[in-house]
Amino acid sequence: MNMYLVMEKELLVLREKHGEWQAETTLVGMQPTCLAFDPFQPERLYCGTFGRGLWRSLDAGTSWQPIGDVGGALDVFHDNGIPHAQITSVAVSSTEQAGPYGVVYAGTEPASLYRSEDGGKSWQDLKKLRDLPSAPDWSFPPRPYTNHVRWITPDPLVAGRLFVAVEAGALIRSFDGGQTWEDRQPGGPLDTHTLVMHRQAPDRLYSAAGDGFGRMHGRATHGYNESLDAGTTWRYPDAGLEHLISGVWQ
Repeated sequence: MNMYLVMEKELLVLREKHGEWQAETTLVGMQPTCLAFDPFQPERLYCGTFGRGLWRSLDAGTSWQPIGDVGGALDVFHDNGIPHAQITSVAVSSTEQAGPYGVVYAGTEPASLYRSEDGGKSWQDLKKLRDLPSAPDWSFPPRPYTNHVRWITPDPLVAGRLFVAVEAGALIRSFDGGQTWEDRQPGGPLDTHTLVMHRQAPDRLYSAAGDGFGRMHGRATHGYNESLDAGTTWRYPDAGLEHLISGVWQ
């Protein structure tokens, strides 16, 4: 059994051996931001960094390689790579499989989304995300001149259904693996930090958001948000929660 902790400047790997835990650090000085594993090949990991692109491990985090062999994250001149070094979110679908690999999604700053069907060798720019009507409103308060993909949630039950949180300004969804997009819904969270979809209750979403600071875009907001219909409508069962909600996990 392994556990992984994304730290400020390194990735901490905890491995259980003979009832004891051993810790090792990797990607030291790389500013890792996010981590995902392939459910079809659990030892295949993807780690995003802020400034050094996307990295891949084939041995559960023992060694890492930058994904740049076929126009990957560190080569901005390839049309089938990721032309941004700031990788802010990564996810692997458990319902979309291309050959031996799960389909990988990587989000960047500024906000763009990329899809790989060959284990990270090449990437498709899901350009229509940037054409949404709400896109001009997207802005990250600490760096208001930019924005980024904060969270990616592939639906664990419905292939091709995908939810993406842009910090800050929108929670959007796609029903075809990112080829087309549906913009933020009225009353939905605008600053989702983490998003979980229930594996045994179809269409149920839980959002922990920075919206709880008060008002965004002229309306009251909430730190904890729930949807029972895959993000079409939202409710706010946050009575009794005295603090802002920074994360939700399953």
